[in-house]
Amino acid sequence: MKSSKKIVLAMAAIGLAGLGSWAVAQPGGGYCDGPMGMMGGGMRGMKADPGARAEQHLNRLKADLKLTPQQEPLWLAFADKVKAEAGKGIQAMRDNAQDLSLAAPERMARMIDIMKQRVATMESVHAAFKQMYDTLSADQKRVADIHAARMGHMGPHHGTMRRGGGMPPPPPPAKG
Repeated sequence: MKSSKKIVLAMAAIGLAGLGSWAVAQPGGGYCDGPMGMMGGGMRGMKADPGARAEQHLNRLKADLKLTPQQEPLWLAFADKVKAEAGKGIQAMRDNAQDLSLAAPERMARMIDIMKQRVATMESVHAAFKQMYDTLSADQKRVADIHAARMGHMGPHHGTMRRGGGMPPPPPPAKG
């Protein structure tokens, strides 16, 4: 996989984690019940506080990266952006879902606007992440890449967590 594609994937995964993309939704009835219709069941059971979840992921990533003092300022810039945005996207979607006065086309248009705002935020988080990523050693990049590959699979019904495991340990240092 090309390096730039890895960076984008890593940023997206880490940024989404930090943005609280798997935050709280109100439990509903059946598959199409509630103001979000078919999407209602997709977010049920996601009860983690997005800010706490972002902090947890950031702490784990930082510990595994073993940053140098020179990398710390760039890490802080990235982490601050992630923390500042944690939960905003899911809150906007929740607010939209609870506005029952919207007709379907208006609701969809508002969802598009919310998603455009999230893309702009992700681009900002990506810029901060890329600056930090570019300073990482090859071993640190491998660790970041592993974290990025596992983001979105950290819940109890995804990836290795379902089998009682967690994120795999970082790979051994490169030889030679």
